[in-house]
Amino acid sequence: MWYVWCRIKNQLTAGDVVNHMSFEGLRDVIKKYGEERHAKLIAHAIVDSRYAFGPITTTRQLADIVTVACNGLEHAVLTV
Repeated sequence: MWYVWCRIKNQLTAGDVVNHMSFEGLRDVIKKYGEERHAKLIAHAIVDSRYAFGPITTTRQLADIVTVACNGLEHAVLTV
């Protein structure tokens, strides 16, 4: 079966959220919908990356930002 995907007018995309939402908004979305306890750290990394390198345009970029932001956290949690 063929599906036609279209974006509803005025509907936010993931790119809109990642590139334009405030730190507080990102933190809240990541915490609420991602159930991520390190939401504050990840939101800071996203905002810092936007200012340093410009818009985030690929999921790979976003994944790399999150990976770098969370680097070592698993080890820190295990050793506490």
